[in-house]
Order: sequence, then C-alpha cells, then structure tokens
Amino acid sequence: MFLVDAAGFGATCYGRMVRDGVVVPATGRYGLPLDIVATPGLRACCVAPSVPAHTVLSGAAGWWVRHGGAWPGHVTVVGQRGLHRGVPVPESSPVSDRVTFHSGLAWRDGGLKIGPVAVASDTRCCVDAMRWDSHQGVIPMVVDAVATGKVTLAGLRAEVRRDDARGSGYARLRELWRELDPVLHSLDSVRK
Repeated sequence: MFLVDAAGFGATCYGRMVRDGVVVPATGRYGLPLDIVATPGLRACCVAPSVPAHTVLSGAAGWWVRHGGAWPGHVTVVGQRGLHRGVPVPESSPVSDRVTFHSGLAWRDGGLKIGPVAVASDTRCCVDAMRWDSHQGVIPMVVDAVATGKVTLAGLRAEVRRDDARGSGYARLRELWRELDPVLHSLDSVRK
C-alpha cells in the first residue's frame, strides 16, 4: 500500500491515521504511509485521478510532482483550446482536489511522462504558476528554482516571451514578471 486514499477510508479514519503519525498527507485526497519516501512517480499517482489523459499537468502542481515541497492545494492542467468544455471533471468527493483547466503552451510542448501523467518542463511549470496560481506560494517557488539552479533565468525569460498576451492570466504574469525579473537577475548574478 503506497497511497492511502482518504475517500476509501473515510474522513474520520483518515484523520486519525494522520494524527497518529501513520500517514503523511500528500494532497487533499491522498497520503503516504510514514515509511514510504515520496518520489515524483508517487506524487504523480496522487494527482493522476485529477489529470485527464489528453492534458499536461503544469503550474505549482506540476512543480510539486517534479520536486516535492508543499502541496499547492489544487491541480492545474493544460489542454487543447476549448477541449476542456467537453471533459468530465474527475469524480467529486469531499476530499478531491480542485482542478482548473487552461489552454496554453504546455499542451503544445507536451510533457515528460512521470508515472501516469504528462508533466510540463520545470521552466514551463514556473511560468504557468506565475500566470495562474496564487502568487503567495509561487514567488518563493520561482526564486528557489533559480537559486538552486533547477531553472535558469535565461530559460524563464525565453519562456515568458513565448506566452500569448491574449490568453487568460497574461496580465498577472506580466505584472509579476516585471517585479520578479530584476530580483532574479540580482540573485542569478550573485550565484555566478
């Protein structure tokens, strides 16, 4: 048993397992037994029920699958423009994770298959997170990504330039990037 499904145990039983230290929460729905190390493949399995096969996981949830850290609280998937209107949303339960659908470059670029889901590149996850996710969690994520060398500033700049100014969330991305780019430049200069 690698994944513990809160929906399968019920909220009370699952809560008790977490309180007793037997299970460590991974997402809103899944946890991992205490003795299991969270890997990108296991994290991908945690979000797989929320990610339709024809989409790519991106944003903060994509970054979480690739690198771990704090669960962002929701799943961002990117698919072909307009396709999500006909897609059934994954089974709804009190412990299911919220899913938001977008169209964008991550879908056209494809993604790296990690476990059962395709996940956007590190750089694309950062840009999509700046575009669509809560900036409170995204800013530290992007700063850490550059500081640790997981993404390059040049790569981020190129990926931001690729984005379509007509798409949803572009104004948010542009405003955040205007403030964050000089900070990342200073950080990148110190690192070199």
